Amino acid sequence: MKRDRIIRDIEGLEQATKVEETVNTGYCDTIKDNLAHWIAVEEDIVDSYSRMAAEAGDRYGKRLEGLVADSKETLSTLKGLMDSFESLSQRRASRIQAIRELAKSTG
Repeated sequence: MKRDRIIRDIEGLEQATKVEETVNTGYCDTIKDNLAHWIAVEEDIVDSYSRMAAEAGDRYGKRLEGLVADSKETLSTLKGLMDSFESLSQRRASRIQAIRELAKSTG
């Protein structure tokens, strides 16, 4: 699948730093923020459905417990994604630092 380029060729270390920082703030940090909010919402769902299941008893409690289990699986997946994005963010920070050091040494 062919696509148009999103950024032009990077032609210098200053531009490289700016691109790396933009990727970090525009994508990685944004995704981590969204994941954090989704995790919080999912935790609230687990709490609410658990309470509702306890109150519902035999009426529909078992069905809600199934939803709680599914939400807990979703939480586990989201937390794994958060860990992955934390790792990507750390790698990006290392790249930015490496570019800055390179720029200083070639100054």
